[in-house]
Amino acid sequence: MPFLGEYKIVLEFHEAVDPFKSAILPIKVYSRVMGKIIKSLASHYVVHSRADLDLITSIYGIRKEKVSIVSHGIYDHYEKN
Repeated sequence: MPFLGEYKIVLEFHEAVDPFKSAILPIKVYSRVMGKIIKSLASHYVVHSRADLDLITSIYGIRKEKVSIVSHGIYDHYEKN
């Protein structure tokens, strides 16, 4: 990544494309193209669950040691309606 110099990019996945949705041709093509782009640009990845870690490592071929799981916080600060 010579154009980035010393900068590192950390990509956060809020949701990974599941295998059932990726069977749909336009989603499959999009997923493969974007997977190659994000794999070539990012230095590290963040997901919010073990399931998403398993999906992005298997779908995009990202090494597990380059992925961190950071759970969402609690949502009790919202008022109930």
